[in-house]
Amino acid sequence: MKIIQVAGYSNSGKTTLIEKLITGLNSKDISVSVIKHHGHENRLAALDTGKDSAKFRECGAAGTTVVAGNTLQMHFNKEANWSIEDALKFQQFLKIDIVIIEGFKKEPFPKVVIVKNEEDIKLLEQLENIQAVLLWKNIELPTTLEVPTFLLNDFESFFSWLRMVYWRKEMSEQLFEVIKEPISIETIVNKVVDRNAGAINTFIGTVREMTGEKKTVYLRYDAYETMAVKKLAQIGDEIQEKWPQAKVAITHRIGDLEITDIAVVIAVSTPHRANSYEASRYAIERIKEIVPIWKKEHWEDGQEWVGDQLEKVKYETGKPKIEEV
Repeated sequence: MKIIQVAGYSNSGKTTLIEKLITGLNSKDISVSVIKHHGHENRLAALDTGKDSAKFRECGAAGTTVVAGNTLQMHFNKEANWSIEDALKFQQFLKIDIVIIEGFKKEPFPKVVIVKNEEDIKLLEQLENIQAVLLWKNIELPTTLEVPTFLLNDFESFFSWLRMVYWRKEMSEQLFEVIKEPISIETIVNKVVDRNAGAINTFIGTVREMTGEKKTVYLRYDAYETMAVKKLAQIGDEIQEKWPQAKVAITHRIGDLEITDIAVVIAVSTPHRANSYEASRYAIERIKEIVPIWKKEHWEDGQEWVGDQLEKVKYETGKPKIEEV
């Protein structure tokens, strides 16, 4: 679950920005919820005044929950104040992708701040964890605040940054992984499930026993892990450029693998099956070309670092120097 906090003074445009964020994120099949701080009253007005659920609370029930089809309405009171952490726990239970928070300015969540005029600049000095600033007009900000700035009326530029730099960066770490544990095929496939997908193609690379006349006992995969993940994410970007509606997840395992163990899983979802086949084939070929992962063959009568995955380049030390990849 990712958190975006929208901060700004009254009438700065927070509500309009949040509405645009919800619409934009929903268009990318990202579930969004909003937590708003109502700081003017201790208790909110009941939405069910005069209804049975309100009568139950008046009799002493700590709270009520009303279920109607796909809608759930809850109203709970307690002696101590509800905290933002309490509200976030409920969002986690519902498996929300992104929570947008309005209010709770002093909380240390990643913030985008709206600055309407020069007087609002003082707000930037009071807040922490500012990720971006949205301006009503071109205003000179403190040079010590080294964060991206956008004009409020240029929402597309801001939204593009949000996806590619802020949210997409963390999501990429989940979509493209190098791990030491056995790979769960179901987990990888679930990452690319999409309501608009008509096909999910899964490529599973396994350890084979025979290579020509040689019998493999087991394999060892090694990698420059951080760089390998970046290269896997690059392949995902390349696929989305070629097939814009594709979703891609790739996990490669390193360490010692036995015969028939799964070394790599690629999952690609697309609206049409032909594209999912093509994108999956593209992914495995690019992995062999650019991802710094190599293997050591352990045979019955010896062992050898094979080199790059295309098996065209041998390395004297068993793996390339960092500058060679």
